[in-house]
Amino acid sequence: MKNFIKLIQEYPDFSIKENKLAKQEEYKTTGRPFKGSARWHSKKKDRFIVILNPSDKQEEIHVVEFNISDLLHAEHDSTLVSEDGETISIYTFWIKKGSTGIEMKPFMV
Repeated sequence: MKNFIKLIQEYPDFSIKENKLAKQEEYKTTGRPFKGSARWHSKKKDRFIVILNPSDKQEEIHVVEFNISDLLHAEHDSTLVSEDGETISIYTFWIKKGSTGIEMKPFMV
């Protein structure tokens, strides 16, 4: 599973102008929060992926993909630092209710 996280981390870094999005309170009724580390999709420039609550200790990895047009608000929460000194930024993303997301789930064969 660690190899899957390494693969996802090779995707382009996710960055967005937080100040261009409206305040979080406006989206509590129209959006749903997802918290994790994000990367831009490597092939589809209008989509981004989120590793929900990333941690090397997790046995199950949850990765979701969303359309950037469904993003209502993004807010930087924290930064995780690994033993190797690598950093992972954690955001809360508010996604429009009723939007279609794709859940990716790795499994062993």
